[in-house]
Order: sequence, then structure tokens, then C-alpha cells
Amino acid sequence: MMKKWCALLFAVCLMLGFALAESAEEQCKEHARNLLTEVYGYTVEESTAFEFETTDENGKLQVRFWPVGRPEWVYSGVFDAESGRFRESQSPFTRGMRMPEGYPGESAVREVLRSAQEDSCFQYWHSNDRNELLMVMRKQGVQPTSALMEGIVTGQMSGGEALHAFFESCYGPEMGWNKALREWYEETLAVSEAEWKETPAFADGVVTYTYQPTENHAPITVTRFTGEAPAEVKAMLDNPNLAGWTPICGVLQASAPSDTLASMEDQGMLAFEKDGQRLLVALERKDEKTDWTLHPISLTALRTDVDMYIEPGSVLRSHSIVYRLSETETERFLVRTGTRRMENLEGLGCSLLEYSRMDSATGEGFWLDVASGSASKAVVYHADGRVQEETITAPIPYSLEWLDVTCLSHHAHAVLAAQGR
Repeated sequence: MMKKWCALLFAVCLMLGFALAESAEEQCKEHARNLLTEVYGYTVEESTAFEFETTDENGKLQVRFWPVGRPEWVYSGVFDAESGRFRESQSPFTRGMRMPEGYPGESAVREVLRSAQEDSCFQYWHSNDRNELLMVMRKQGVQPTSALMEGIVTGQMSGGEALHAFFESCYGPEMGWNKALREWYEETLAVSEAEWKETPAFADGVVTYTYQPTENHAPITVTRFTGEAPAEVKAMLDNPNLAGWTPICGVLQASAPSDTLASMEDQGMLAFEKDGQRLLVALERKDEKTDWTLHPISLTALRTDVDMYIEPGSVLRSHSIVYRLSETETERFLVRTGTRRMENLEGLGCSLLEYSRMDSATGEGFWLDVASGSASKAVVYHADGRVQEETITAPIPYSLEWLDVTCLSHHAHAVLAAQGR
């Protein structure tokens, strides 16, 4: 009789153990579904189409989960086994480079895409569609890149290009996207039925547009040119220091005066050419009522052997200096101006924030996050899809006033080689 009771008790405990284990597993899955809807922006219906894999290790419930049919898009979450308290999670959609300033999170990205898909914004890409997209982006806290903002305001960008520029607004340049992120973009492009018609970024001429960065900022008028300069730039040639120099490209940004909205000082960056040399000049002025002050930066900061253009940068007071090395290869310098103080002297200086070189045909590339006074981060992209992240402890030249631009790429690669990479 005692043996029967013991056997029955063992069976009950075994069943209870299975029930508790199953309960913990189900609880873990429920936590994961909550992450999908509350953190990553999926709908409740979408969250049911996921597969789950759970483990219990050292008092931590770990769950890996992915959309059905997409086993490479793996999310992960870690929870306390006793309390169920959330500890950490990770999305498959990441990038090797620095995330854009003010990245609003995956949930905001999905909200914008969901709204755009419902209204067919990228498919039709009419004026109303562009304004609707900008409104939703502002609501969700997504800051468009200068290229996307220009495309929205001027319409000189196809819907497919705009979708690509939206992803770059959220996750940075495509060269830094991982495989999952690139697949998400390609899937979204196919579903949107957006037209892809690439607009040449190197088209000569003057482009002027006005936009409002946020509802709390005064409107900014951007004038970007390549080749023929606008009248405002031509007037600067009266400066005797620019005698014989020809403006070849540049950007001017002027903030509208406002007593209620935040505004920045007007700024700009120009490139001039003379006798085989190129001169980089930074500009600033208090407002439209005052004259531009020109600050010569350097005669060695610009390449002279390839065509170039300048566009507004991705961070405050920044510009991107872009070189088209070939039909598929581009070199880009993200720079920012700021006050430079040396002993009793003070002036406007220019610092290098990022350097990148990418071949869209082969997938090969190099990206450098330049840090002043500390270790810099480098990412090497190989043709076979491998991504190599490295830390460069040796100093990288970052002041454009003393930078020989022709040596930078060789210098960065040489430092990696010297470190045994």
C-alpha cells in the first residue's frame, strides 16, 4: 500500500513539475509577446505569428523568438525566473556604425511604415503623401536625413528612394546595415510597390528648399549647389582673399527669425578651386540682416582629383563632404564646425566626425568613427559579407585645419595593420 502511495505521490509531483515548467515557459512567451507589442511596435495579431525557444539558466528565463518563415530575424529577451521581471532584450535589426542622433526606437519605425503603407505614401508619392509622411515622422520622433527632407519638400526623389532614405534616417547609411535590416527594407520596398528611379546626387545646379526641423524650431532655408553658384555666393567673391578662386559646391543654411521658436545661427560650407588647389571655407552669421563671415579652413582638407559635392550633415552644425570615386564607389567625410580656442586666439574650426568609403557593387567598405583624445572605432566590410569591428588606439587626425585628406584613408588602414588586424 505504501508503495502505491509513493508511486502516486511521485506521479503527482512529476505532473506538477511539468505543469510548473510549462507554466514558466508560457509566462516567458507572454513576456516576449509583450515586448513585441509594447517595445518593438508589432500589432497583437502580428505577435501571434512568432516562434519561440526558451531556456532557464542560472535563475534567468531566456527566450529567443522570430517571425514564422524568418528564422534569421531573432529577437531575444531575458527575465528573472522567480519574479518574471524584465532584464534586457535585443532586436535583430542593428547596424555596426553609430546610430543616428535621436533614434526613436523600432516601435516608432514600424508606426511610420504602417501608416505609410495604409495610405500608399511611397507608392504614389504625391505632395499630400510626402506631407503626410513628414507629419507622421514628426509625431513618432523620427528625424529625416537632409536627403529625405529635400526629397519631401521638392519632390525630386522617387518613392522607392524616399523609403530607402527613411530607413537611413532611422538606422544610418546602408553600408552599416546588417543582413536582417537589409532584408526588412527589401521586403518593405516590395510590399509598398514604390517606384525606384534613382535621382543623380551629382546633378549640377542650385537647389533651394525650406523645412521646419521640429514643431519647436524655426524654419530653415537650405541652398545647396554644385557647379553654377547662386548669387549670394558669387557676391562673396568681392572679398579680396578670394580673388581668383571659383566656387564649385557648397551649402548655406539660414534660420528664419522668430521670437517664439528656437533658431540657430546661420551657417554654411563652401569649396573653392584655383590653379589645381581646393579651399574649404566655413561660413556663419547671426541672422539674415548681417553679412556672412568667412573662415578659411584648409588648403589640404579637400581632394582635388575627383568630383565632389557638399550636403547638410546628420548631426547639429555638420556637413557631409562627398566624393564620387566611380559609378559605385563613394567616399564621405562627416565634419562639424565649432569654436576653436588656442592661447589668446579664437576662431571657427572644423572637426572630422566620421569617414567612410563604400563600393555598392562589391559590398566592400570601411567606416571610421573618429574620437578626439580617445580610441576610435573602425568597421571593415568585406565582399563576402563579413563585418570586422576594430578599436584604433593610435591617434587619428581629426582637425581639418591640419588634415591632409589624401593620407587619411591610408593612415586608418595602416593603423589597423600596425595593430595586427
